[in-house]
Amino acid sequence: MKIKLFGKAFSTFVACGVAAALFAVPAWSQDEDEDAAELGTIEVTGSRLKQTDIETASPVTIISREQIALSGFGTVAEVLQSTPYNSFGSFRETSGYANGQAVVNNISLRGLGSARTLVLIDGRRIASTGASGGSAQNLNQIPTSIVERVEILRDGASAIYGSDAIAGVINIITRKDFDGMELSLTSGRPIAGAEYVRANLTGGISNSRGNMYYTIQHYGRQPQYYNQIEYAAHAYNYDYFSSFGYPGSAYVYGNDFGIAGYMVDPRCPEKPVGGTGDDGTNSSSTFPNSYRWAGAAGGNMMGRCGYDFAQDIISIPRVKRNALLLKSTFELTPDIDAHTVLMISQNDSDSRFAGTPITSPYPTMYGDNPHHPLKAYGYDCDTNECGTAILLARSVPNGTRDNNVIENIQDLRMGLSGVLDIAGGLEWEANVQVVNNDTDNMTKISLTKHCYRQH
Repeated sequence: MKIKLFGKAFSTFVACGVAAALFAVPAWSQDEDEDAAELGTIEVTGSRLKQTDIETASPVTIISREQIALSGFGTVAEVLQSTPYNSFGSFRETSGYANGQAVVNNISLRGLGSARTLVLIDGRRIASTGASGGSAQNLNQIPTSIVERVEILRDGASAIYGSDAIAGVINIITRKDFDGMELSLTSGRPIAGAEYVRANLTGGISNSRGNMYYTIQHYGRQPQYYNQIEYAAHAYNYDYFSSFGYPGSAYVYGNDFGIAGYMVDPRCPEKPVGGTGDDGTNSSSTFPNSYRWAGAAGGNMMGRCGYDFAQDIISIPRVKRNALLLKSTFELTPDIDAHTVLMISQNDSDSRFAGTPITSPYPTMYGDNPHHPLKAYGYDCDTNECGTAILLARSVPNGTRDNNVIENIQDLRMGLSGVLDIAGGLEWEANVQVVNNDTDNMTKISLTKHCYRQH
């Protein structure tokens, strides 16, 4: 499947023609076979037509292998998400995303969403991730070491690829004709957590009839907690702490004392101001990370008991990722090639959230309840009407909410391609693709020692 190209490019031909008019040069009488060059066909991203000219009217940005290495990023996803073409609608591995998104990295071109941005490998589709409902591809399944270059089509190509290419196309071109073996180790240590290590083993063989190569990648990253980030280390710094604290607050009304509004539990610690507490803790081991709001400071009973959730929450989840990519091409006949691509990946992430806030339907106490909040401040509820108290609290004794997501993808594609000696060379291709994708999403609560002591 070769194309013979005679002569030079048009611009070179014109330049040589001008030179011939100015200077006496030998006649161009070389044998045509000596000037003939063989160029393999290339597939231009955004067009299914095979071309021999690298120029195209489509707005295509190319990121080379060298540029990826110099960027300092550890994954293909980080490289693509750092480009100016990525906009609103992409997902990073962030603690707190629902439906398994903590294991997903994707890209959104022109702000149209990841479901409208198509990702290809060597011009062919890869499996979508079940963690996002099958609407987009997970860039985490692509090993970095196998990438030769990345082509970004910054224009819609839905007429060619379908509705999932309305925003554009990402075409990842893999390395070819790789001989030997290559091992690489990379590590990163950011200022505030999220240390990572990446190991790649790549090998391959090639000859005149085909090639086979593989890459195995392991990527591990430690979590980053909010309290490791200077500006987010303490939620109380900006009065953003949750109103659902522990031991909690109550909204009281309908009593004989004319009290209406939020009452803080008297056991709720004071908000730390200087001295002890600057490190994000307070002197209360029974109610850690709980603080009185400003209105309840100084022993004032009116106000709320807040909770500094930044001490519990993970910002960037812990990640463990393993990926295998195996690709082979073999020339069966001068006009027929066989190709196989196998991709296997596992993405494992752990996220953490603060203890569950107790919300609607809110627990409610009435005047005859022996634990009514007004009694804690000495009000007589036996001879007076204490009214209704709606409780706001957080189940801190039940521990944090830990979320684990494991995604497994197996993608096998086998096919034949060739050229028929009709109509100037009619190219054909037939493929069979089998994909298995499963995602396990589990949230668990670990009971604390305090919970056991209390109950």
